[in-house]
Amino acid sequence: MVRPGGPHGWPALLLGASVPPEALAQALTRRKHPATVVLWSQSKSTAVGAAIAAAESSRGAVLLAGPGWQRADIAAGRRHLDSLDDAVATLVGPDAPAPSRARDGTNRMT
Repeated sequence: MVRPGGPHGWPALLLGASVPPEALAQALTRRKHPATVVLWSQSKSTAVGAAIAAAESSRGAVLLAGPGWQRADIAAGRRHLDSLDDAVATLVGPDAPAPSRARDGTNRMT
């Protein structure tokens, strides 16, 4: 689902559950600007290391979220968010990564 203004005017792209890492990488490489990626894992079985690698190749910030990630995934210098509320606060709070902006100041999805 694409929401061209996203919450708070930020562009957002929501991919469904169990997105293959190759599809994630492809979606991210289509963007002209770096994206902040939040990888939510509800359980250990959905915490896929290949998804981390695909997201990290996107040039943007990668945040791990949810209870499924293991300490080894988090310990490699990656930030972990405990809840959906924490993820939203991180993305739109005062220390949030800057959204992709065009030269005219508008948000762009690509």
